[in-house]
Amino acid sequence: MSAISPVNPRMIRIKRLATLLIALIAIFCIYWSIHVLSWIIPFTFGDGMQNTPWVEDGVTITLWQRVSYFALVAPTILLAWVSFYYAFKMLIAIRSGALFELKTCRYVQFFGGFLTLTMLFDTLISTFQLAIITWENAPVVMQDGEKLPGSIGRIPVIYYFDSTSITLVLCGLGFCVAGWVLSEAVHIAHENEAFI
Repeated sequence: MSAISPVNPRMIRIKRLATLLIALIAIFCIYWSIHVLSWIIPFTFGDGMQNTPWVEDGVTITLWQRVSYFALVAPTILLAWVSFYYAFKMLIAIRSGALFELKTCRYVQFFGGFLTLTMLFDTLISTFQLAIITWENAPVVMQDGEKLPGSIGRIPVIYYFDSTSITLVLCGLGFCVAGWVLSEAVHIAHENEAFI
């Protein structure tokens, strides 16, 4: 299918909105990347993890814990960057007027898919992080049926999610479905053009 004329008033509005969204996503991507990298490196390989309230006094965080925590977080960061990449690709294609082209539909699908994966991995972080951080803690010390002050113990793997993560998973799935439906519409349009 051919692109919409760049002088079409609707296309001019779409181009302006896409340009604004590209700028906003670029600013957020830079901010988010700086924030995450300035947090994860010191937290994992510096004293950040050691200084959490979850680590008992006298317990030292091991290399295994540090590497495990980083291995838990790193895929989420990488998936988020891929999500940003496809958001840019999608908006650049829309800005260029390729609204009804297969590549744009694929970018919408890929953006949704990687957003969904990012948020699912984010949920895994919440589920496993305290188990990793408290791995070297001694078992909980009980006296008269109550936990002694300062005794944290090992926290087991606890499934946890927040409504924001689930909302973004559903939004990502929505983008996947929308991209799929649009790509099917493009295929049908191409088939119909072949008959004319």
